[in-house]
Amino acid sequence: LVKKHLTEKMWRDMRTVKTALGGRISNCLQAAIEKPDTPIGLHACDSDAYKKFKPLFDEVIKEVQQFDLPTNSQFQHNYDFSSAEWGKIGKGKKVIKELYVSASRNLNDFPFLPMMDSYHKFSVEARLANIFYEHLYDKKIHLLDMTKEEYAKLKEHKLLFDVHSTCENCIFKDQWKEGSYVYVKEDYSAAAWINQEDHIQFIVRTGEAPNVRDAFEIISVRLKTLETNLKVAVDPFYGALTCCPTKLGTGISIRATVQMDLCTDDLSKDEEMTQLCQAYAVELKKHSDNKYEFVS
Repeated sequence: LVKKHLTEKMWRDMRTVKTALGGRISNCLQAAIEKPDTPIGLHACDSDAYKKFKPLFDEVIKEVQQFDLPTNSQFQHNYDFSSAEWGKIGKGKKVIKELYVSASRNLNDFPFLPMMDSYHKFSVEARLANIFYEHLYDKKIHLLDMTKEEYAKLKEHKLLFDVHSTCENCIFKDQWKEGSYVYVKEDYSAAAWINQEDHIQFIVRTGEAPNVRDAFEIISVRLKTLETNLKVAVDPFYGALTCCPTKLGTGISIRATVQMDLCTDDLSKDEEMTQLCQAYAVELKKHSDNKYEFVS
């Protein structure tokens, strides 16, 4: 997307501009420079990057978020779950076998991943540990010290981060594990990744026939706790500021495993499913084990 949207004029206008923490457009383009075939290739170097390099970021955001950015939006969190509509979502629905809800946030006074060094990462982790680790999680793992057994356990419970977002960006690999942690609950129902792609990513996993409302309430409690105790990177126009533009806004991602009966053997050739995917801007992927993934 960087190759598609970055013009010579943009580059001339932005190449000498610095963000509040000293970031340059070259910091935001590290992934695109080091690995030109990466899908997006643009990452915010700090919370100020979205404003300082707005012409490029806005073009990429419009494409990945698939809507035109309004000119007068005012982002507001809504943690009110009293609405009766919430009770209708997922309650008693056997079709949902598992549900994963994640939310990403960054601290406002620290650089984001493209400019973070080990000092920044350990400092961020120390602040987050004071609030979350002992109160909400049972185990803390430094990625440099993670064992094969611990990795396998996280993978088994599907609490691994999205490897396509960070690990494919080879510029971040060399020092990425130092200062990166994962906090885990003893029953592996929840985890928090520290300094993975964003400063913190909360993940909540629910079991058979989950209640969607419950999962969102757990995530919301964590977000409110974070925002009450630390200054989080939030913009009145863009919402929660994430390193990658794909998560900009709410910073929330949802992944569900669903059972779909009475479907054809090959969903990718099902005309009705194709129309549904097109209507909701969802991509259908078929895996080798005959399972399907819907990606929005």
